[in-house]
This record gives sequence, structure tokens and C-alpha cells, in this order.
Amino acid sequence: MNTVISILIIIGLLLIPATLLARVFFAGSVTFIKNKAKTVSATVLGKRKKDMFRSSGIYTNYFITFDLGGSDRLELPVNKKLFKADNIGKSGKLTYKGGFFVSFVTDEELKSKEKPKKETYILNGEVVEK
Repeated sequence: MNTVISILIIIGLLLIPATLLARVFFAGSVTFIKNKAKTVSATVLGKRKKDMFRSSGIYTNYFITFDLGGSDRLELPVNKKLFKADNIGKSGKLTYKGGFFVSFVTDEELKSKEKPKKETYILNGEVVEK
């Protein structure tokens, strides 16, 4: 009888953390899925990084603060590549979903992607594109 109770207690102790972990994981996933991605005009205000010490090593989280106009500001976690880019003070289009960063395209990048319209005309019997 004591072994049955001991086994039930052990199973209960193993299941409780697993269900809590699943609840946290799936709650975050549901929030991410429910929110639609938003694209807004934004300016990069600043950056910060936060070192996390764990038993398996040191991890660095990177954050960028965006000015969305008026008094609205948003700090989002970003990857190391975007964090290291020289983008403070630059304006562009920020896309985010909930509290998750999706993309940031600067105004310069948007202008360089615009293709100039080609004109086609006939000059001395030849088709010329400009």
C-alpha cells in the first residue's frame, strides 16, 4: 500500500511541472497566433542587451526601442545581426506581432528597392528602353 502511494506521489510530482510548462509554452503560442502582424512607421531610438547567467552558460538577449510616433514607444527583442547594425536614428517600416519582432526595413532600403520605370520608344527605327 505504501509503495502505491509513493508511486502516485512521484507521478504527481512529475506531472505538475510538465503541465505548468506546457501551459506557459502554449499560452505564449496562442498569443502569438491570435495577434495579427502590424506594420507601422518607426524610428530606432536605442538599443540594450541583457546577459542571462544560467548553469549551462551565459546568454545575451538583445533589444531595440522603436519610436512609433507621438509618445508611443515599443521595445522588442531582436536578433544579434539587427542589434549590431548601425540603425540608431534611422526611420523605416517596423513589422511586429504581439511582443515579437518580425522585421524592420529602413527608408533607404525601401527607396533602393523601388525600380525606376522604364520608358520604351522608337528612335530611328530601333526600340530603345530608358
